[in-house]
Amino acid sequence: GDAVGTVQLRTFAPVLLRQLVASPAKVGKLDKNVLELLQNQVINVLGKETNSAIRTKLCHVVGSLVASYEQASVGIEQRWANLLPFTLSLVNNTADGKSRELGLLLLSKLAEYAQLS
Repeated sequence: GDAVGTVQLRTFAPVLLRQLVASPAKVGKLDKNVLELLQNQVINVLGKETNSAIRTKLCHVVGSLVASYEQASVGIEQRWANLLPFTLSLVNNTADGKSRELGLLLLSKLAEYAQLS
């Protein structure tokens, strides 16, 4: 059915996206406007996604992109200014356990990927 196809697409899209941002060389080939749009869309989708497996895959995309920035010696604050405020707003959301869980997952992926770079 259509709903199954949508879930499959939402599941596979982050896998492809992660490959696109997996290295500083790949990220460097992307237009700055495309990167900004990508970053904003990932945050937007993360805020709305209800499937935990897909949220995890999106967190890996964020981590890969952050690791690529770190490897290129580009400060995350420069390149993705709204990522940390977004993450902390999720962590500090005491009214919504799912948001808080997502924020903590995102923080753990950021720490994990920052160590790999």
